[in-house]
Amino acid sequence: MDQEAWETLSIYESRDCIKDWYRVRHKRTLNATQAASINNSIAQARAYFEAATATPQSVKPLILYYGVTSLSRALVLMMDPRKSEEHLVGGHGLETVEWRQLLAQGPRKILDLPVRATSGLFHELMMATANRQTCWVIVANPDAPMRFKVNIDTPKFMDGQYAITLNDLVSRDHRFQKIYRLTTKRKPDVAPGQLSSGKNYVELMVEGDPFEPEVDVTDDDFKSNYGLEGLVGPVERRKEDRIFLPIEKMYARYSGNPFTIQQSVLPLVQKTDERRFVVLSAFNEGDRFSDLSRTFMISYFLGMLVRYFPSTWMALLRNENGDQAHPLIKAATKAVEHDFAKQACEVL
Repeated sequence: MDQEAWETLSIYESRDCIKDWYRVRHKRTLNATQAASINNSIAQARAYFEAATATPQSVKPLILYYGVTSLSRALVLMMDPRKSEEHLVGGHGLETVEWRQLLAQGPRKILDLPVRATSGLFHELMMATANRQTCWVIVANPDAPMRFKVNIDTPKFMDGQYAITLNDLVSRDHRFQKIYRLTTKRKPDVAPGQLSSGKNYVELMVEGDPFEPEVDVTDDDFKSNYGLEGLVGPVERRKEDRIFLPIEKMYARYSGNPFTIQQSVLPLVQKTDERRFVVLSAFNEGDRFSDLSRTFMISYFLGMLVRYFPSTWMALLRNENGDQAHPLIKAATKAVEHDFAKQACEVL
């Protein structure tokens, strides 16, 4: 658990505090029943996350998913003034697709499991939070990047146009970048890079992989994978040495109002530490998802595995044949436990 995040969320467990926050946020009064619904959902979420810290791995992801859903309900009630507890749609908002057939082949197929979007909590969370993401742009001083929030377009995934696999999610997450490569022997869909802005331009830079210095990426791939589809701008390649390795970097500069360009094409530029940034590749149809929504989906995958496929889950934990994804799944469980509350605070 992230103690700082839960200290922040504890403010919203107070009826008076949540009513004050709601009045400032929505310019309307929160009645006692609605306030209690928010207070209780956050308190319940806290209890689940606290319980998960002392819960064995055999059931931990399921307890965490209960906490994720409780906190998500609170976010929906807080962010959407039209919603009350009795008006929330039942269901997860995600559904499994042919899991039983895939898992009949054993735990080695875990990363290939797909889900589709349906009506329910995930859909309501996406609508209430507007798929909001904290992003970073280098303006003038690379030691002081600009942090701002942007509402990302609603993904086509939400209309059921395609399915997302667990691999789609973990391959695009910088938290698992190293372990993903080691366990799957695949290249992650996340790369070092940054978005920089001048007075009349925005420039996106994506670095090549130092472990695979020969980058085989076309200009069209660069534009579609990193959110620049439809904009006119040349892609430039440069070679630079870093720690005696030749690193290929790809740049695209776009002239115009920087704020407008950032809002319309913003790749998910994440800050991993004081000086490092990464850029995430787009999902199908050019879709992008906030940190919060991606962590929700990861939690759903793991929770449903534990709840409905316990034999496969236990086979993975017991290091039976096909357990390649085990280290990655452990890292994903830890990420849900530590990061979801922090991501909820960023949305608020």
